[in-house]
Amino acid sequence: MNGVRPTIIVTCPHNCEECVSIYRTIKVMFHESVYPAVNYKDIKVIDSHHVEVKVKTCIYENTLFIDICGSLDYDTKYYVVIPKDCVKDLECNLFCPEYVFEFTTEINKNLLFITRTEPQNEDKCVDINTNIVINFNKIIKEGKEFDDIKLISCDGKCIKIKKEICESALKIDLCEELEYEKEYKLFIPKCAVKDCKNITMEKSYTLEFTTEEEKKLFVVCTKPVDGAGNVDTCEEIVITFNSKIEEGKDFCEIKLFDNQGECVELEKVIKGDRLYLEPEKLCQCKKYFLEIPKKAVKSCEGKTLQCDFNMSFCTVCLVKK
Repeated sequence: MNGVRPTIIVTCPHNCEECVSIYRTIKVMFHESVYPAVNYKDIKVIDSHHVEVKVKTCIYENTLFIDICGSLDYDTKYYVVIPKDCVKDLECNLFCPEYVFEFTTEINKNLLFITRTEPQNEDKCVDINTNIVINFNKIIKEGKEFDDIKLISCDGKCIKIKKEICESALKIDLCEELEYEKEYKLFIPKCAVKDCKNITMEKSYTLEFTTEEEKKLFVVCTKPVDGAGNVDTCEEIVITFNSKIEEGKDFCEIKLFDNQGECVELEKVIKGDRLYLEPEKLCQCKKYFLEIPKKAVKSCEGKTLQCDFNMSFCTVCLVKK
């Protein structure tokens, strides 16, 4: 006896394979010729609910053939159990330990089913202005429950939507903006759509997703800092934001003025996430106030400041000798 147990080298279908034919013969190949052993009768195929499938088995040289008596169910996960001591080699070395692999059967292409969604199910960070697209495997038309398609928030609020069918796609347009960081569910009843032969989905479908965090625009830092003293009268003012910015509707209303209310002419330039302000002339030993209206700048997503931004600083005072 060589003492080397029979070893599985490949299975067909392979472990975790999808879209497997419901009529597929299962093959398990060993590294050497094998023969039935004490637990040969315990070779089995079961579904995810532990329901056993009726099978017939036979061995030819190094291959174990498992034939399904009838057919498997569509779109179902199955587990193939090869128990220990089920086969042996010429020297009576027994197979060990137990080996289990799984596969999932094909979808019934005669049925109507969803092939892709945008956003995908359980997506996070979905745009609050997103439009939803549900793609089917066939061209569809309205079914008797078409009006019962609903988009609902996690607190039970029904969102106004507009529904449109374009060949094999169901398009959902929002009639109102969604809220930030909130869970939503799109419910499609099984009879909401149908194909040209009036075949509907096997069951209702629910698409779940969560909207994005609110992209707020805010000031990260300033130069000079708020409340600074001894600022050079020639110093450029730089306001840095948390994202790239562009001019807003109140860009011209950005003001720099002294404590007597006299405004200073400003040259304003945006570069990336920074606003550069070049005062025409600052006086020594004076306090200045900068006011940036909340809609003076905006992010690339169109977000403005939550409120007006204000800061102040004092220019340097030169002491006469």
